[in-house]
Amino acid sequence: MLILSIKGQLHDMEDEADPEYIERLKEDLERFEQLKLRVHDEVLQIKDNKYKVLLMEYYIRNRTWEQTAMALNAKSVKNTRENLREAALKAFAAKFPQYFT
Repeated sequence: MLILSIKGQLHDMEDEADPEYIERLKEDLERFEQLKLRVHDEVLQIKDNKYKVLLMEYYIRNRTWEQTAMALNAKSVKNTRENLREAALKAFAAKFPQYFT
């Protein structure tokens, strides 16, 4: 059976017993956690609180669109997902253009 790593690479599950494989997975997880913390800090720099809440709830805390809309006290999950999401991502891209070149 094959499993997918964070980097998107396929690995044989038999490798799980391989100490080098386990170490690579630990390194991948550490890089993921560092990236998540960096993005968290950057999201906090967004001025619009609605955008900040949306980005934090959906992308950092892995909430559903329904949960994200509730956190925003939004009337429409669809509007949150389709319109507010786009505006929040544009605000993030404007603040941090280095990620979008």
